[in-house]
Amino acid sequence: MAPRSPSLSKVVKGKQKPIPVKIVSDSPNATPTPKGGVDQWEAQDPLRTLQRAAEIQSNKSLMRAAKREADAQIKALSRVK
Repeated sequence: MAPRSPSLSKVVKGKQKPIPVKIVSDSPNATPTPKGGVDQWEAQDPLRTLQRAAEIQSNKSLMRAAKREADAQIKALSRVK
């Protein structure tokens, strides 16, 4: 018979008992946040989204294409029951 591979739990009197694992990321001071509650990197992503939206809105041909695509999707969704 082939040897069994070690498992992640200990066998105690015929029952498996999970091995305790310390989760290091649950510490209260793992990632300090500023008083506002939002990290700089969390604020940068929405800012990029808003900047991209402004770029799209200023491009007339891209806005026409986006509106055509939106109309096509609305039409397709109206057929769903």
